[in-house]
Amino acid sequence: MRPTLFIGISAILALATTAPLAAADGPAPPPPTFSYAGGNVTVSATGSSHINGDYSWSIKDSPNPGAKTLKAKSDFNFSGGSSPNYATATVTLVAGTLKGAYCGNGSCVPFTATCTASACTMN
Repeated sequence: MRPTLFIGISAILALATTAPLAAADGPAPPPPTFSYAGGNVTVSATGSSHINGDYSWSIKDSPNPGAKTLKAKSDFNFSGGSSPNYATATVTLVAGTLKGAYCGNGSCVPFTATCTASACTMN
């Protein structure tokens, strides 16, 4: 078999296998917003997105592996919508790294946010 024929067939196969994957990807869902009241932080879905209640939500003392868990998923209150597609996730605010996920447009996006005792900022 000629090398150019082999390269041409390989290129066609590569395009045929990656094109459907690219077509399935839509625009990223809009990120959530944070609000604060009564010592709690509430993570709220925006637009057509939702909070992923199946994700392993937590607040840890650092973003590093093996970090101490300050707030576990069981400490979060998920509300609005129905399991696992919620509108909000609320937890007592502590300084650390908040980990969660939101979904929309056919994809889910895990995120982290750096929290102080009074506010969180998405990383």
